[in-house]
Amino acid sequence: MEYQLTDALPVLRRTPAVLRELLVDLPGRWTDLTEGPGTWSPFDVVGHLIHGERTDWIPRIEHILRHGDAVPFPAFDREAMFAASSGLPLGELLETFARLRAENLDRLAALRLTEADLSRPGRHPDLGPVALGQHLSTWVAHDLGHIAQVVRVMARQYSEAVGPWRAYLSILRPAAEAPKPATTSNVKQAVPFLGVTDIEASLRFYINGLGFKMTNSWAPEGRIRWCWLELGEAAVMLQEYWKDGKPAGGPEGPLGQGVSICLMCADAIAVYHDAVGRGLAASRPFVGNHLWVTSLTDPDGYRLDFESPTEVPEGTVFGDEA
Repeated sequence: MEYQLTDALPVLRRTPAVLRELLVDLPGRWTDLTEGPGTWSPFDVVGHLIHGERTDWIPRIEHILRHGDAVPFPAFDREAMFAASSGLPLGELLETFARLRAENLDRLAALRLTEADLSRPGRHPDLGPVALGQHLSTWVAHDLGHIAQVVRVMARQYSEAVGPWRAYLSILRPAAEAPKPATTSNVKQAVPFLGVTDIEASLRFYINGLGFKMTNSWAPEGRIRWCWLELGEAAVMLQEYWKDGKPAGGPEGPLGQGVSICLMCADAIAVYHDAVGRGLAASRPFVGNHLWVTSLTDPDGYRLDFESPTEVPEGTVFGDEA
């Protein structure tokens, strides 16, 4: 679902009223209890939402419009509410949240954001590059997530009281561990680049023999000179040695000496059976370093080891393990 301001505004407008109807004038046993150490009560959630209205949503929109991605956002204190809301009545916090949200939606309207503005870049202090449209989408998802949190915390106060009906109430089941924030890495994949002397023979070995698929290629004069091959999540590039307008110019002696390409898989023995069934000379699988290993050598001498984890004893040779 793509972000549309006209779709998002109705949700943002309703959040204060939803929380007020759910929480105002409830006994403290509903609003002050948590799910356990390190978790938040409904009272804490409302304070957190107030802090977001004051320091996050509109201030970061204005920050992007002013600085783009040249200056990171100031850090956001997720737990500032513990001090800021201490001692205040929940009813007052709900009114403050409603007032700040109405003011912020007026400020948002005054900015007259366009579709093009949604792609404006910003920089989060932890997450790195972000876009204005992503920030606005997060505002909506953040509201909905905390409404769900409030409802869940309240429901779980009756986890024991419901007795055997607990089996039917998914909201009472332990929450899955929250995923850890992904770290952004510039390096995504290591892909062997193999120089080959006869690319047609190599393609027969990799595609017809091992089942790789060609997903990209370069073929000047109608002959493939370079290609990208994939098998599952593994990939390899092949490029034919070329000199004076014909395949030639490779180094002297066998290629691939001293180098093995290890392809980790779910079942190396299945790879062995499949390769042998296609007429390839695959080595009989054995166990080394807690891995089943079967090896093949391509037409240029490059060695490919297909390996899969196992608890079978070291040194076992396939067929002898019984």
